[in-house]
Amino acid sequence: MKNYLSSTLALSVILALAGCGGGGDDSTTTTSATTSTTVSGTASDGYLSGSTVCFDANGNGLCDVTEPFQITDENGTYSFPVTQDLLNSAEANASLLVMGGMDIDSKKALVGSLRAPYNTNVNITPLSTMAHALVQDKSISTDEAYAKVADALGLTVEEVTADPVKLAEDENNTKVIAASMSLNRIVTSLAKTASDAGDAANADDAVNSIYSALSDAIETAATSTDTNKSVSDVFVIVASDDNSTLPDSVKEAAKAAPVIETQVTEAVENSGDLTDAAVLADAVVETIQTELATAIENNETIDDTFLEALEDNATSTAESVDLVKTAILNVFDYYKVYISDTDAETIKNSAGFESSSDVNAYAILMKATEPVSVLSTLKTYYTQDAIKRYLGEFGLAISINGLETLTAFETSPFGLTQPLFSPTMDKVEFAKALYDTGDAELMNLSLKIAPPENYATTTDVQKAKDLFTSLRTQANSANEYANSESIEIDNALNDVAINLEVVTSILDSITKGISYAMETNQTTLSRQVSETRVSSLTKSVDSSTVTWAYDINQTIDGSETHWKGIISYPDADFDNFDPSSFEPLHAVLEGDLPLDFEAVNEEGIEDKQSVKADVTITKTSTGSDFVLSASISSNGDSYALTDAKASIAYTTDSTTGEPLPTYVKLNNLYIDGTVGDYTLSGKLDVNSYAQNKIMAAAGGAEIETTESWINVGFWCNNGDIIIHEQIPGFEITYNGNVYYPQYADIHNSGAYFGYEINEGDIDQYSIDYSFEVVCDDGQDTPANSDFNVNSWTESEPNNSGYLPSDLSFVGKLTNNTNSSYFEGSVAAKWSDVADANLSDEDYNPKLQVTLNGKLQMPSSPLMSLRIDFDNSNGNVLDTTYAYGDLSVTSHNVMDATLDNGTITVNASTGIVSTIKLVDGDIDYANSTLTTKDGKIIGTYRETSGVPTIVYIDGTFESLP
Repeated sequence: MKNYLSSTLALSVILALAGCGGGGDDSTTTTSATTSTTVSGTASDGYLSGSTVCFDANGNGLCDVTEPFQITDENGTYSFPVTQDLLNSAEANASLLVMGGMDIDSKKALVGSLRAPYNTNVNITPLSTMAHALVQDKSISTDEAYAKVADALGLTVEEVTADPVKLAEDENNTKVIAASMSLNRIVTSLAKTASDAGDAANADDAVNSIYSALSDAIETAATSTDTNKSVSDVFVIVASDDNSTLPDSVKEAAKAAPVIETQVTEAVENSGDLTDAAVLADAVVETIQTELATAIENNETIDDTFLEALEDNATSTAESVDLVKTAILNVFDYYKVYISDTDAETIKNSAGFESSSDVNAYAILMKATEPVSVLSTLKTYYTQDAIKRYLGEFGLAISINGLETLTAFETSPFGLTQPLFSPTMDKVEFAKALYDTGDAELMNLSLKIAPPENYATTTDVQKAKDLFTSLRTQANSANEYANSESIEIDNALNDVAINLEVVTSILDSITKGISYAMETNQTTLSRQVSETRVSSLTKSVDSSTVTWAYDINQTIDGSETHWKGIISYPDADFDNFDPSSFEPLHAVLEGDLPLDFEAVNEEGIEDKQSVKADVTITKTSTGSDFVLSASISSNGDSYALTDAKASIAYTTDSTTGEPLPTYVKLNNLYIDGTVGDYTLSGKLDVNSYAQNKIMAAAGGAEIETTESWINVGFWCNNGDIIIHEQIPGFEITYNGNVYYPQYADIHNSGAYFGYEINEGDIDQYSIDYSFEVVCDDGQDTPANSDFNVNSWTESEPNNSGYLPSDLSFVGKLTNNTNSSYFEGSVAAKWSDVADANLSDEDYNPKLQVTLNGKLQMPSSPLMSLRIDFDNSNGNVLDTTYAYGDLSVTSHNVMDATLDNGTITVNASTGIVSTIKLVDGDIDYANSTLTTKDGKIIGTYRETSGVPTIVYIDGTFESLP
């Protein structure tokens, strides 16, 4: 027998690729980093070239982009890896699937699809498609399915699973190829009949339905004791099966299956090679199918008489077929190019074809000269098909737009004489041709096949895109998060059921009241602190402790509210207090305070806040230490300061013995608190202080404060004073602001009120007052009255130029509503504090600042951050950012103006970005985007004034 593969030699030349064949590393694609198994074999009826073979893991009858695939070569071979992960997740009975492509013998397109039960070495044929139908429908094993198919067709299992073309070529066994060709042509004929009768959407769908419906008939045929079994027996059973799900048109047409099988078998046995056999078989079957469709449309009975006439017509057709011209027509039909019978005759003669084996697209284009119009059209579609098959060798696909771009450039857009695509190109040449088009899709494909020298792969390009997407996304997310959180925190502080301003103001008022009472030797004191509130103080002494009980009484519409508490401290002689030597002092504050200056009417909010503070002061050799614990809470909100430790360093005036404080060192301050939906906990330390020489030389730093008072006094010469008309609070008005007395002394012959004016030093004053007093001696006004102003300036302790130089905070801020939080540390060191000129407006402190922690944003994986800033010698900023599996480090070195320097970004995925800045602008020529080993991923350019990343795959994006 002649070499059945002679018809594929032309395509072998067309697709001969240096360094790559049907299988191997360059032709596979891996879908996972896990272990994989290589699946290989052939797809044939005759051999199918340009078909897509895939592992249909989800069983949807399509080759999805997530499923491994390869395009068959001119010998119908395929090979690709299937990962264990995909096998584990695949549907039960997931199969190998063949779609599209050309039967290289008949020159016709595959109609429908072929399948085979999954295995690692599989020949996918119409026979294996039968086996898959049994596995799918009967839930039997693959071995059982192949055995039943073999029994049904009178073949051995080895024959059913073999490569039928190879059997015919090597062993002269034409029985299997005849069975395979007969089965496929019977199914295809029935499918076209169903489509013509309107019983199927199209022939492709009908083919798949017919194969799926054969399982019952195969089982029946397998049990037959007939010693002369054939493919058509299965369809005879289908035709008589009333329970079959196939349409009546298909069952009726199935009666002609023996005619089709007879014609195909004779074509195989009597032809010189498989090409002639396939072309002849298809021509005859087309005649049979046309007559069947007409008969069914006209409701003719398919009986023995009809079948005899059908067989005679088929035989006549077989005797009259021009195989060469039919092969030419089939080639053009495959590429969907219409030509007339006359055109086919012209091509046959101009090319000098003598056998159907001589006919293929490449041979037509190389040998035929007329007619030019159809040859030009074939050239375009053939080139596209060749490119698709070329890419399929690498497990790559191309869009229609990409094919059109390539074929549009075929005559060379660069002034070259050779076509852009040549079938003799090796993969490096082909990749370069793709890249030179400048088309983004084609450049991307080029990088997947063979990147130009010093260029990265598409995998690296995608890593870079993912990197910048992540940076952009996380930067935007972090900014949005920070902005929204700052607003939320601000709202929480505004709505908090704790008012620190009220606490501070009232405690200051109470403290001043105690001081005034001590100075005037009073044990009780009553003062109006607001329009509706009066504060009372009562002193008691128990053993060695002085306790002042306070009671803030609010009266509104006759309803009273009281807030009470105590302040206690040692009963010591503070007038003769020796700062150089004293026993530890222990003071306590505990009680309730109002929530605000006026009554709180908001539903659900208590009108009090509870305060507790405990402080111990201990003398040291250089000053004193104190330890403070304090808390404040109200209605679920609370603050707590725990173990706050501080040192007051001072010297003592040699003459007066007065302490001269130098600085206060605060450390070991633990903070815990809840404000609305936020919780803060952490520890603050001032680790060291340094003396600023310039400040110390100037006498240190004193913070001056001015306190001004208006004092109003009334006295009677004779008799007692009577408050004739008391307006609540004894209010006075200064500069439009209403003030209430901070202290009052009312006795028989007079009254004295003091008003603290928080408006600095008062040089001139104008007072409106709203109360009237008289004396009981009948005078309309007091005999003696006095308005006077006292103002004075006080200074806070002089710290002798000592300033904090090393601070640290470790803690966590949590949003309890969405579980977002920042947890970590902040450390700051001031390296030039000793020599800093703080009065110089241009002075910039030399700082080393480190933020290190974790940021959990809502609906986002946990992010770790580290930011290191050091401007001791230029401006150096190092950041580390980790998000999921991605970590990024950035090293920024800038000069003092921040206009010149280098920004270097390294990602854990192997991406390196270096951006040079010169005079505030990017130096694009010296900025790079590469892999760690220097492979180019992209360049930086300015596009319409916007800094842009231009990737080597032709895509671009603006800088994050």
